[in-house]
Amino acid sequence: MLRIAGVGLIGLCAIWGAIEGTMWLRHREKNISDLADGISLLRQELELAPVSIEQMMAQIEKTCEGEAKKLFSGFQKRLCELEYKSVAVLWRETVEELENVPDEARGILVSVGTVLGRYDMHEQAETIKVAEQRLAQVRQQMREELRQQEKIFWALSTSAGGFLIILLL
Repeated sequence: MLRIAGVGLIGLCAIWGAIEGTMWLRHREKNISDLADGISLLRQELELAPVSIEQMMAQIEKTCEGEAKKLFSGFQKRLCELEYKSVAVLWRETVEELENVPDEARGILVSVGTVLGRYDMHEQAETIKVAEQRLAQVRQQMREELRQQEKIFWALSTSAGGFLIILLL
């Protein structure tokens, strides 16, 4: 009886491992989607209403979710250090604090900070549009990776669970 309970627990652990792996990948993909949406909002704000960078970040932060909200609110808080550091440095420091974001996406986000406040609104918007397109490509790659890795997680976890069950029986 105890052996059957152990076998059942091992099977549940295998399923749990697959679910956790899949959820981690989905969380990464959602972070990329949130960040892409946030960058899109940044571009739209630059094109529509030229306001101060503090006001712009406050407006964008209100409508963002997840890591994008963390990015814009963190940057807005760091703007008080603007007399000591450049916008690009403050933006990079904020991007580095983001969690569960691939390095490729971080690089794209850092490139956005290099143009913020440095050029006219049109040039900023164009550069951000390019970053937006690159983030969309990363998001698509993440979706494809999610589909492939999801299958791998399920196959590995069920195989490992089955192997352990055979060993116990």
